Amino acid sequence: RSLNYRRHHACKGVGIHKLKLSGLISVSLEGRSLNYTLDEEALKRQEALDGCYVITTEISKDELTKEEVHARYKDLYKIESAFRSMKTCVLEVRPLYHRKAKRTRAHVFVVALSYLLLRYLKDHLIDVDIKQGLYLLDAIQINPVKIKDLTVRKIQIPDNEQSKILDALDVKLPLTAILAND
Repeated sequence: RSLNYRRHHACKGVGIHKLKLSGLISVSLEGRSLNYTLDEEALKRQEALDGCYVITTEISKDELTKEEVHARYKDLYKIESAFRSMKTCVLEVRPLYHRKAKRTRAHVFVVALSYLLLRYLKDHLIDVDIKQGLYLLDAIQINPVKIKDLTVRKIQIPDNEQSKILDALDVKLPLTAILAND
């Protein structure tokens, strides 16, 4: 085999191309020895760019300044954190894999709506842990009571802790029974 072929596979073997270091490190194969040389000038040029990144957008300069674009980019971590917390922490939304765009958009909408609800809970439930608050609210039940041909569904009266949570969230449960036909 040719020397270029062997040199290419030697570089590939140590991951030079995969790690995108081919501009910084040159590798040579001499017999059974693999030698490398570090390009100090190229390394200094790369170090000058450490921490720098480029943000591109289709929004015109008239609509958003570069500072606003940068600020919106920095806000992405909040969105990513929200999706992570939706999938793992409080609401435990399991991973769903959709094949159709409409279903994917619907899933994203539901997760975003869930996140808004979570933010509302965090902003209003100061004295109660979110998980504990959801657990307490989940215990409120609707009990069906059948009277002849009519089913009356009555909401249970919340206990003191549940009432405090509902008051903090400014939620009023209906006082009258809910009527439903079977």
